[in-house]
Amino acid sequence: MSLLKSRFIEMFENKTYKKVEGRNLFKFSSGKFLPIAKRMTSGIPVYGGNGISWYTDETLVSFDTIVIGRVGAYCGNVMLVKGDKWITDNAIYISEFKTKDLKLEFLEKLMESYDFHSFSDSSAQPKITQRPLENQLYIVPPIELQEEYINQIKQIDKSKFLLQQILEKFELLKKSRFIEMFKNSETLRLDQIAEVTMGQSPDSSSYNSVGKGIPFYQGKTEFTDKYIGQPSTWCTSPTRIAKENDILMSVRAPVGNVNIATEECCIGRGLSSIRPQNGFNSEFIFEALEQKKEELENKATGSTFKAINKDIVLSIQIPNTSISIQKEYSNFVKQIDKSKLIIQKALEDLVGKV
Repeated sequence: MSLLKSRFIEMFENKTYKKVEGRNLFKFSSGKFLPIAKRMTSGIPVYGGNGISWYTDETLVSFDTIVIGRVGAYCGNVMLVKGDKWITDNAIYISEFKTKDLKLEFLEKLMESYDFHSFSDSSAQPKITQRPLENQLYIVPPIELQEEYINQIKQIDKSKFLLQQILEKFELLKKSRFIEMFKNSETLRLDQIAEVTMGQSPDSSSYNSVGKGIPFYQGKTEFTDKYIGQPSTWCTSPTRIAKENDILMSVRAPVGNVNIATEECCIGRGLSSIRPQNGFNSEFIFEALEQKKEELENKATGSTFKAINKDIVLSIQIPNTSISIQKEYSNFVKQIDKSKLIIQKALEDLVGKV
């Protein structure tokens, strides 16, 4: 359990604070549908329960508020957002406060402590309405205790920021070492040292969420730091298959992210699979591709979704160096990654999974 969560429990759970129904504390409103024609690549951020998704040149809401995801995988998600923003019909938000007894920053953490996902009125497509949020009883602790907790959040956020800076420096260290070791090396095209397969989506009738067939990954949604996470979709009639330990690369926005397959899986149009050959070290190619992300992003094209095509993937240049040098760099990265795990564990102890 994170320090943030344990402090919340210690200060506010199982206490005899006043409890008030949501309808008597604030007014909830549903977000509005955002037409595709209004979507842009810069301007006002749009919130739909899962963070920033799109931007538009028009403003719907111009105040700080709390947004709750209304449907789908993000049903019940709670997020405090500030300033001008669109809030889509995928979310519900607090449009009016009827009390001065609750601080917005405290209310965000209070709402996160409730299992709003359990309010869903549908098992197929999770969905919540305003009514259960209005009926929910919310504790109203003394303002001074809320402010004390908010100050603790700020201190934890400072520590979180410092730890994240250290993680960023580790990544810069990997990049600078890569440049130092290989800046004068000859290169080979990716298709000269690996078998590359571009993904292709199978017929949607073969999809399922109950584990039949093999895992199906459409893009980088399940990507982690290195090894791909648990699937949410399986496929009984795969068209393009990646094998265990293949490198998976995202070829549609965001472009260039890489992960490693943990088992045989079907890959859709958003991914390509890369299987090292000709004596090249898989760990080395993985790390080399990680250093190519910015370059690949610059090569991506498309008005709606940025993407890279097969020719760009096949022509990626990888340093042509001996196995011993490849292993030297890979071992250096492993040491960096061990240090990163320590920092990431410290972050989790502070605020939970990040």
